[in-house]
Amino acid sequence: MNILIIANPISGKGIAKKKTAKLETILKRLGISVTIYLTKFAGDGKEYASNLNSSSFDRLVVVGGDGTINEIVNGLPDTFSTPILPVSTGNANLLASELKLPKNPSKLVKLLIEGKTIHADCGIINNKTKFLMVAGIGFDALICEQVKKARKTTINNLSYLLPIFKVIKSFKNSKYEIMVDGKDYGTSPAIIISNLKNYAGVFSLAYNAGINTGFLDIIMLPKISFFSLLKYILIIKLYNVSKISGAKYINGSEITIRSNQTIPVELDGDFQKRYSKVDIKIIKGKIPLII
Repeated sequence: MNILIIANPISGKGIAKKKTAKLETILKRLGISVTIYLTKFAGDGKEYASNLNSSSFDRLVVVGGDGTINEIVNGLPDTFSTPILPVSTGNANLLASELKLPKNPSKLVKLLIEGKTIHADCGIINNKTKFLMVAGIGFDALICEQVKKARKTTINNLSYLLPIFKVIKSFKNSKYEIMVDGKDYGTSPAIIISNLKNYAGVFSLAYNAGINTGFLDIIMLPKISFFSLLKYILIIKLYNVSKISGAKYINGSEITIRSNQTIPVELDGDFQKRYSKVDIKIIKGKIPLII
């Protein structure tokens, strides 16, 4: 068996590099061939992944946070079919949490050898950029934008506190018009499009979502303010998002979002950019994942 490991060495303040070394030691002890590539800068993983050939190795291991996984997924050729094992070393670790993947290197190696493969769905925005976990429109994206501006090293949950307050203070409750599978669902200042149940590593938001359900789950929140956010979080923790007055929970495969101003978007926890239009659709069974 031949294993390729792509790792972001600074993820988790160096935890990714240490975990990669442990995985390499265990795999080589078992007589398994290992190739390691440590990414050098943002975007390097995507470029490296774009040149991969599925026939060259039997498993791909991606060590890093959700952003690293997103980068690799966006770099892989369309014909890529090698099973992928995500190894979490980031902040939220949404995908690893959703798949209930172990953290122990020995258990990860066992899973790598004996685990089964599922074919996960992914979303794609404007036929260009994929996301495997979540897309945030409006309020959520603006917070990620502030985090990106302030970020100097690895982040944790506390890194979001100041950006949240900054965004709330200046938030205009812009109305983003949304259509799902051709049906008009009105407007919302905060839209979450999810392929997973977990949100931000904190609570279950899209409670019906799943990595291979064949559709995306869409949550539209009503007006955003400091007090309304506290209320929303409490309701979600105690019940679910559908209990929020004015919220909408939809699922579908083609999503159109329009506004008379640019639309801020985050994908898999990282701010992307502001779009003049947003068209999102699902690609079913696109990503082979080891579980």
